[in-house]
Amino acid sequence: MEPHHERRSGELAKNLSGRLTGKADDFVELLGAATSDRDSDERQARRWHQQIEEESATWEGTLLDLAEASALVALDTTRGDRLVGQLRAIGSDVIVLHRPTAPDVWIRRSHVATVGLLEGTRIARGSRTASPTTFQELLFAAASGRPRVSFLVSGLTAVLSGVLLSCGTDVCVVRTDADVRRSIIVYVPAVCEATIHG
Repeated sequence: MEPHHERRSGELAKNLSGRLTGKADDFVELLGAATSDRDSDERQARRWHQQIEEESATWEGTLLDLAEASALVALDTTRGDRLVGQLRAIGSDVIVLHRPTAPDVWIRRSHVATVGLLEGTRIARGSRTASPTTFQELLFAAASGRPRVSFLVSGLTAVLSGVLLSCGTDVCVVRTDADVRRSIIVYVPAVCEATIHG
């Protein structure tokens, strides 16, 4: 890019040489033209860089960039719900969304359809890889404290709430808050969202 810039600047100087009178204004004009030429080259370089980023962007990398920026987003789910909060972390199959006035929610990545950004938020175009941590591993870690949880389960209209008693390879046991207290075995891959109430 530098030889190209020098060539164009040289052409400008040659074109102006016939009009230079030695006055300060003439040299200001020459310098201004060269600066404008350099700025144009830099803008073109930025456009090329942006295009390369866009072409190499991935869903996962974009989510990672937004999480690193703690971006405030509106997540639209495949069920038609909207969740608003800050992206806190991205796992291999899970998104952790921080909500200032409510408990954090863990959302399965396949359950998210779109990510809406606040006006003025930079649109990230990442291409990196998320943490290998899974939805199941988060539940397994939480189960030791027997927290209260709310599950949104695929195929069910009602939210499943209760105490998380235990968690295995792909199942967990929840003691529900129903009138008749009972334990329910939940198939974890069917859980779209999990809220840990503590």
